[in-house]
Amino acid sequence: MQKRLAGWKASNLSLAGRITLCKAVLATIPLYPMQAAAIPKQTCKEIEKLCRRFIWGQKEGKDKIHLVNWKTLCKSKEEGGMGLRNMEKMNKAFIMKLAWGLMNDTSLWVKFLKDKYMSSNRRDRKPVANARDSVLWKAICKEWDVVHQNASWNLGDGKKVLFWKDRWLESSGPLINHVHPRTQVETINYTVADMVDNGGNWKWDIFAHLLPVQVLMGIVGFIPPRWDENEDLMVWDQASNGRFTVRTAYMVREEGETMNGDPIWKIIKKWKGMERIKVFLWTVAHNAVMTNDVRWQRRITDNRCCSHCVNEVESVIHVLRDCPKARKIWEVFVKIEEREEFFQPKLVRMVDFKLIVQEEVYAV
Repeated sequence: MQKRLAGWKASNLSLAGRITLCKAVLATIPLYPMQAAAIPKQTCKEIEKLCRRFIWGQKEGKDKIHLVNWKTLCKSKEEGGMGLRNMEKMNKAFIMKLAWGLMNDTSLWVKFLKDKYMSSNRRDRKPVANARDSVLWKAICKEWDVVHQNASWNLGDGKKVLFWKDRWLESSGPLINHVHPRTQVETINYTVADMVDNGGNWKWDIFAHLLPVQVLMGIVGFIPPRWDENEDLMVWDQASNGRFTVRTAYMVREEGETMNGDPIWKIIKKWKGMERIKVFLWTVAHNAVMTNDVRWQRRITDNRCCSHCVNEVESVIHVLRDCPKARKIWEVFVKIEEREEFFQPKLVRMVDFKLIVQEEVYAV
């Protein structure tokens, strides 16, 4: 990556150009080895550091000021980010893909790993990592439960699906979760097919006394699997078509993060204009333009006032709208009947207003 960066002249690119180049080239270089290896956390951080330095630039060997933090950049554009990827989470998403392959695939690599690591617990199917196992296998074992929690089964013949541990009954989750914690389940490793007799009926005497009534009612309405049906099919719950993708796996890893649902981000994303102007509007909406007020907050300067107005704080809203020099420019474009509304809202609302009401101004 450093060799690739050496040939690029980041100073000749706008912020929008650097972000685009980082997303399209720089951030994609590690993805190939990530598909079959567990990358150390420190390595992921170093990769992200290179990306940050390229985006924000360097001067005389020192990093320039980062206007927006990396965590925000890694959010989707609808959430106020730039759609970059957190490398550690991306690596985990690829590991989840390997775990999914172990659950469903019959390729040679799957057979090899199962013969080497899972021969002693095939009935249970959950892999176990020992101290001497490979780093990759340990990583797969860590992600196994996450994949399992987001997968369910479409029953066929019922021979692959574990009755107690797998999610096959709609909206009930694993049935073992409905059993009293102190109750010992002797049929814990039985498949769904094992719970059906030769006549095609449920073996109620085996499990009925262990489950609550509402769960039993769900089983009553479920047709028992037949031996002549197709094989059971595992589906990925995070995709409408049931197919596993790295993208949806990454979204699973993103769950729990604070969502920024401000509509301004969608407005900026959908706006049809030059990318560098969109990125500028993005920095404005984040209050990340390096005005004297922002520099004062970061303890870069002692003076937070506007150099033209002297006594007014040079905030982003002041520079772009309220400064007399900026106001004269806006009065040329904003209609007289709209000026009162335009000069009242806060900064983000001002951007919102101009994008919706006078989009042609930015197109000039």
